[in-house]
Amino acid sequence: ETKVLPPPTDLSDYFMMEPNYELPLRLVRHNSQRDAKHHVDTNVHLKQIMEIDPNIEFHYMPPRSDMINHPNIYKFKVNELNVAEFINRGNCFWYHLPSGYTDGGPKVVLEAMASGLPCIVDNHSGPKDRVDDNTGWRCDTWEDYVEVIKEIIANPSVLKVKGQAAREKAKAEFIPE
Repeated sequence: ETKVLPPPTDLSDYFMMEPNYELPLRLVRHNSQRDAKHHVDTNVHLKQIMEIDPNIEFHYMPPRSDMINHPNIYKFKVNELNVAEFINRGNCFWYHLPSGYTDGGPKVVLEAMASGLPCIVDNHSGPKDRVDDNTGWRCDTWEDYVEVIKEIIANPSVLKVKGQAAREKAKAEFIPE
């Protein structure tokens, strides 16, 4: 077995964030690669999630270039906001990558966890070595993501439980030195 080590990252600003875990579910997604890290079916996925609960909000910095417009989709340009403040807009971080894309970091998952957000990630490469059952969810398929969203809507208290565990794991394991 191998493990992808986290990149050395100063998480001080993220540890100061105070998430609001109350509904509506506010999914945040930050990335540095623009469209390269967005799934080709992002628009279809957004519509499917809004069918689960029309109050769910999506916050992207940056969004996919062809992302649909909707009042519950908030789009920010690259670095339009401070990353810590942007992540703090949400109560859950999600990281569904394009098919075949592997991410050895990802620094943004460390930042989200340090901010106290539970994470929904793909069950491969770097994300699977950051997120565990206590700190979020690892998904093998898109259908797994849908089931996680349904679980959160049915039991929103899980956001706080997993978010606090994510922060504790970040403090214990994601030490830049």
